[in-house]
Amino acid sequence: MTTTSSLIEFKEISKSFGSKIANENVTFSVQTGTIHAIVGENGAGKSTIMKMLFGLYEPDQGEIFLNGIKVQIKNPAIAKNYGIGMVHQHFMLAGPISALDHVILEMTPESLDTNAFLPLPRSQIRYKLESLASSLQMPVDWNSPIEKLPVGIQQRIEILKLLFNNSDILILDEPTAVLTPQEIDEFLSRLQKIRAHGKTILLITHKLKEVFSVADTITVFRKGQVVRTGPVTQWNETTLAEDMIGEPFHELKVSASKFAPQSSEFALEFKTPKINFTLKQGEILGVAGVEGNGQSQIIQQIINPLSRPLSERKDCEVYLNGKLISKMTNRDIRAAGLGYLAEDRHSKASCINSSLFENFLLGQQNHFQKWGLIKSKALKEAFTEACKKFDVQFQNGRQMLSELSGGNQQKLVIARELLKPLKALIAAHPTRGVDIQAIKKIHQSFLEIRDEGTGILLISSELEELMKLSDRIVVLFRGEIVKEFKRSDFNDKAIGAAMAGFKS
Repeated sequence: MTTTSSLIEFKEISKSFGSKIANENVTFSVQTGTIHAIVGENGAGKSTIMKMLFGLYEPDQGEIFLNGIKVQIKNPAIAKNYGIGMVHQHFMLAGPISALDHVILEMTPESLDTNAFLPLPRSQIRYKLESLASSLQMPVDWNSPIEKLPVGIQQRIEILKLLFNNSDILILDEPTAVLTPQEIDEFLSRLQKIRAHGKTILLITHKLKEVFSVADTITVFRKGQVVRTGPVTQWNETTLAEDMIGEPFHELKVSASKFAPQSSEFALEFKTPKINFTLKQGEILGVAGVEGNGQSQIIQQIINPLSRPLSERKDCEVYLNGKLISKMTNRDIRAAGLGYLAEDRHSKASCINSSLFENFLLGQQNHFQKWGLIKSKALKEAFTEACKKFDVQFQNGRQMLSELSGGNQQKLVIARELLKPLKALIAAHPTRGVDIQAIKKIHQSFLEIRDEGTGILLISSELEELMKLSDRIVVLFRGEIVKEFKRSDFNDKAIGAAMAGFKS
């Protein structure tokens, strides 16, 4: 859909954080009723410019225009008054309360159409929400607590909340990073329905196939600046990738493992009444499945078995290179050579309000201590080398992790986990929210440690990623392995059918 009016105009916008330039002289416009993709590498300035539109940051210089009128958006409340809403990469949800109450919590007294002496018109609000959700084919259990709902439904609530509160401009920051392949297809279809209702969507994403699936216009950011903006028809996936990174982009070629096992021991063996699998040394075993079908339980039974209920522990045996670890502490398991890339880097893999040095040290304390004291020089040297290898963009090791983009946070976590040799690595959704160049770097590092003999259990909602890297894929459905595929038999439709529970 195209129109002739410019709904949003950014003119010569610049923003710095200390000596770090996030945006420099950014100028581009957004047309009414379009899906406008904002693309670029991690740290390119995409989220920063959108957060200025939403009022989370103020520009150091430059101007923002809405419908040709200059505006100053000093906070999100002002942004909401202009009809601007934002769904952040990490949802800002009140977990214990119901989906309905979460929407009510965001409503203004004026929109509630009541006063302090009358009860909330909950039935009326619910009816309107259900009508809106039905029109967009986005059903929600409005009575359920947010934290009990699947992540795909949580995202629906975030979007419906904005639409219910009359947002005409929707900013979506990496909206498919936490969705399964099936959910992504449904989500993209709903975006087109939302656009058809006259809404304008600003889509921040690293996934180029999604850009070409739904976007009308693309703006490419690189190192804080706009390098190109125009209709989606001006690019293909290769030229868009090259504009993003500023150099020719070549797909990673995956060849067979070069590791020849020295023994018959498996890197990892997992045995329960319902799930049995083995991971060979020098092999990547992919685990496919819609989230919530047993992936998290497998991870915890391997990495932290003593946290599981006794009923689950007594029938579970896990071996790491032939050594029984299912009765060991997490610390001893990690010391035995098991690495872990958690599915949620904020809650399970990092301390967002601690320094980069402190985050790099997590789980590696024994590696960098002597007589109970941290060897600061060795830590800094290892930190610098690892960040260089994984191209982590930062100012200094003492800055807070929260100051890095999501992709750079993930790269730091991966650099830390691959610091020392591993017998086996559990990699859960390792490339969520990471740009194409960083994905290539992460995949290359996996192939390198695979060729050195490390077995990798790769759990991912990205079917393309699983099929690219894995030697075998097992499919989970309702807590069981329903199908196993050898590399020669990989087929996205067959694997997708197995993920939906079809065993034949």
